Amino acid sequence: ACPLNIGIYVDRCTDVGRLENVHFNPNLWKRIGLEPKLPAPPKGFQAGDDAYWNGILQPYLKENLVGFKIGRTDWEYITNCFVIFAKQGFLFDDFGDGPGNALVTQSGSDLGPVAVQVNRTQKHAGVQFSNCQFMSTVKIGPQNTGPVKISNSGFWVVKETLEQVVNEGPGTVILNACHFSDWDLPGRGAPCVRASHGRLILSQCDFSRPRTEKIAARKDAVLLEGDFIAGTVTGCLFHRDSITNTSSGKLELLANVFEPADRSSGLGKRTLKSLCAEYEVAVAVVVAVLKQHGIEASPDSTLDAIAKEHGMTPEELFTLVSNNL
Repeated sequence: ACPLNIGIYVDRCTDVGRLENVHFNPNLWKRIGLEPKLPAPPKGFQAGDDAYWNGILQPYLKENLVGFKIGRTDWEYITNCFVIFAKQGFLFDDFGDGPGNALVTQSGSDLGPVAVQVNRTQKHAGVQFSNCQFMSTVKIGPQNTGPVKISNSGFWVVKETLEQVVNEGPGTVILNACHFSDWDLPGRGAPCVRASHGRLILSQCDFSRPRTEKIAARKDAVLLEGDFIAGTVTGCLFHRDSITNTSSGKLELLANVFEPADRSSGLGKRTLKSLCAEYEVAVAVVVAVLKQHGIEASPDSTLDAIAKEHGMTPEELFTLVSNNL
């Protein structure tokens, strides 16, 4: 289906509701051929029907659509369900008959400002996501007391993405075996995971940043602030990033790896190609950046060789590339 306001609304449902194989995508309306059809592009529009319809549907959905609106339901099983371009992909709240709890598997919310909004869930059960994909943010509001558990799932970014997971409520957030592709693309200093209340259990997660603008820039992967109570971070991989705790809450760290932000040691002996591979930047892009600054460079050349030829140090060359990506 291509819903415009609410896709599926579940409330006052007891043991046990099931949603399976639901796909919300504006392509359905564009391709199904049923009335009412979408309007034809105006005369002279050059980009084609699909581009014109996307220009109508996508902005509207991002401002209006709630894909899965979940109220009071006990043990709702949500499997193989997907929504794209939603204002809120999955919304959990109390709509007058109490909040619910749900288990969500093999599902996703794609290309929207908020993938999941958790306002209220049952305190004893909360909501669980497993093997899911989010693009982009999971927001947990100040009134939620139930646990929010996310495992074996991936987080991707849209250009507006700041944080990937935000918890403002007193409940516990558990993130296990998740992959965060990037965050804070606008460069406002936002962390990937922010908790201003509640508790956090973070384990075996990978904080990678293939789209980072500055290849040596450090970002906050985790920020704990305000009324944060307690948490653990164990066995995670942080690519040049950090954990900041400005709260009075207790935090325990164990067996995490923090790759260094400054890798200038031995920098000159590295080839341009190997450096680009490490920082997940296309070598052709870096070569083009250098060329714009009058520097000809082969991917197989070392930074020492390139820098010496142009009267620079390897560190200066590295900084030039970093600041212009």
